[in-house]
Amino acid sequence: QVGAQPVVLLLKQSYDLLMTGDDATEARRCAQAALDVCWERLNTGYWRDVPLVWRSLYSFSGLAKCLSYVVSCEWREAMTWVDMSLLMGAPLPHDVLTRLASALALHLQVQY
Repeated sequence: QVGAQPVVLLLKQSYDLLMTGDDATEARRCAQAALDVCWERLNTGYWRDVPLVWRSLYSFSGLAKCLSYVVSCEWREAMTWVDMSLLMGAPLPHDVLTRLASALALHLQVQY
């Protein structure tokens, strides 16, 4: 898909930062930059005409942003981004977004 490569690179950078534990804030910044590009693609024209790749990239970007909040123990913000990914993105393998949303909801229920 034309224009997807920069988003993929931002996602790689975000996930690399999350996996090494280096900088959740920078990982979040990269994920947000990817989300911004995907958001523009999702909101041009009719929803049914949006290529699946942009919905999938939105889901992976939202997941990265969610995880950046999880590693910072910012649970409500994490839940916001997993919800947005479920609403606006495409399903991810192994139902990871739904499973993460369930785990976060349980954690928030116990915590508050």
